Amino acid sequence: MNDRQRINIAAFLRALATGMAGVLLGLHLARAGFSAAAIGLTISAGLIGAVVALFVVTSAGGAVAAP
Repeated sequence: MNDRQRINIAAFLRALATGMAGVLLGLHLARAGFSAAAIGLTISAGLIGAVVALFVVTSAGGAVAAP
């Protein structure tokens, strides 16, 4: 298995985990009695946080790897 395949598998697993977390969080919050709007805002905030974290890590990695 080469590096490209490992990166693709890791990206797939990360996306799968993010999607499952969103679904499970939505189900949990719905059972706890939260409104649809509150559930949507909570999941949106989590996804935005994941995007920001990914951007920061990618930027930092690019800065470290650049000669």
